Amino acid sequence: MTKATYSDEEFWTVLEATVVAYVQAEKLPGAYAQDARKYLRTILQNARKSCEGVDCPIIGVNGPQGSGKSTFARLLAYGFQLAFELRSVVISIDDFYYGREVRDRLAREFHPLFSVRGAPGTHDVQSSLCLIEKLRHAGPGEKTLIPKFDKALDEPSAPSDCKYFTGRPDLIILEGWCVGVPPQSDADLLVPVNDLERIKDSEGVWRRRANKLLAEEYAELFRKLNFQISLVAPSFAKVVEWRQLQEKKLRSKRGRTGAVMTDDEVAAFTQFFERLTVWSQESMPEFSDIVLVLDDLHRWTQLRIWVNEPDGRKRLIHLE
Repeated sequence: MTKATYSDEEFWTVLEATVVAYVQAEKLPGAYAQDARKYLRTILQNARKSCEGVDCPIIGVNGPQGSGKSTFARLLAYGFQLAFELRSVVISIDDFYYGREVRDRLAREFHPLFSVRGAPGTHDVQSSLCLIEKLRHAGPGEKTLIPKFDKALDEPSAPSDCKYFTGRPDLIILEGWCVGVPPQSDADLLVPVNDLERIKDSEGVWRRRANKLLAEEYAELFRKLNFQISLVAPSFAKVVEWRQLQEKKLRSKRGRTGAVMTDDEVAAFTQFFERLTVWSQESMPEFSDIVLVLDDLHRWTQLRIWVNEPDGRKRLIHLE
């Protein structure tokens, strides 16, 4: 995976250029640049070191809705390119959601709640696995379509609206709200976590099915991860608030076109994600190599780095 190597002074110069260019390109607030300057070097160097010797490694980025994981994943890609001359491709598990026709079929076959995108079982996991293999074996000049899901239309985008990656990447970044999340125990599934589960999944059929798939085909995908980064939010209430902000931004882009949700609709919609979002925030630090803690204002307030011990336990080696 190694390409460019810099002295400490050179690395800081390249890192500064990386942060400034990315923040300008993404039109991000100055506070984002401050946080990135503080933490990005450590994140990039640890991820690179851990993946040394791995052929086309996959870095997982987990974070709840609205946490900024997609922006962070693109920053990683930008950083690897400018700091190490490593070409990476970012793919989102959200871009593998089934369209409404398939979800309606799943709803008839398993449970009505599968008609709504979100829970494990509503992603085309096999297509994501095929894409990873295609990227890893792509030849020079070969173009690979990167799927995109239009959340406003609630349908996969047409190929003409998708981007293509040319050639073989040096690494793959897989981001998403449930990336790397382990299944829950049977006992954890017994008690509903919100009104949606109490009223519409009173027998637990939907959540048991989603958990089963998380333990099977999703686990197959997540086993391919070579390095895991997790963003941790202050609370689920803040996640809902951040998701509402996302929808407002989407509404400003689309106007009255597309299925853009109101704040009340977002609050109802996020109930589909609540169980695994809360479980992810509790469990992922144990399964992550890097944990980035966020505050109420989206600021990066703490960085934790873990290493695996020979006995299987994780040890905290860096905290700032």
